[in-house]
Amino acid sequence: GRKSKVIFQGTDEKVFTPNNKSNNLKKKYKINGPMLLTVSRLNKRKNISDQLLALKLVTQKFPNTKLLIVGKGGEEQKLKLITKRLKLKDNVIFTGFVSEKELPKLYATADIFLLTSKLEGFGIANCEALASGTPVVTYDTMAAGDFIINGKTGFITNHNYKTFANRILKLLNDKKMLITMSKNARKETEKKYTWDKYTEKN
Repeated sequence: GRKSKVIFQGTDEKVFTPNNKSNNLKKKYKINGPMLLTVSRLNKRKNISDQLLALKLVTQKFPNTKLLIVGKGGEEQKLKLITKRLKLKDNVIFTGFVSEKELPKLYATADIFLLTSKLEGFGIANCEALASGTPVVTYDTMAAGDFIINGKTGFITNHNYKTFANRILKLLNDKKMLITMSKNARKETEKKYTWDKYTEKN
């Protein structure tokens, strides 16, 4: 059972839970459509620019989609320029760092969590999203398959922003699927935690 410990290390399923959904948060960020979220250092390896390209395609069908980019890093100015160039200023919010109190609310309120890293080992943010009942759409990184069940708790795609956008749209077009995936995400998290607790006892 060592693997389950590694995978969920540092995520607290009592802190990150679907109960943190917050309408105040939506008001604060003026969100009245689909809410996408990424929590990440803003560096080249995280490849956030692909999320912006994907968002451009998503907004053609859902113009009031918002992507919240949480984090700081060297690529921030570049990403802001790309946002401007793609005419996505109304669709992207750079929050910078957020408080530990606000983060669980962001995860739970988001419809979908996004990850477009070129390479990612253990993705703690993915686990926090899943624990919050938020499906994850991610590039196929080294570790993605360790904690996302493709088609059940999220989608794992090849490194192509069009495929990525396609998966986001699939979920936004199908409310029922989005709700099911959201429930699955939390359920799978709980299963893994109980397994974790079980291995600790033995």
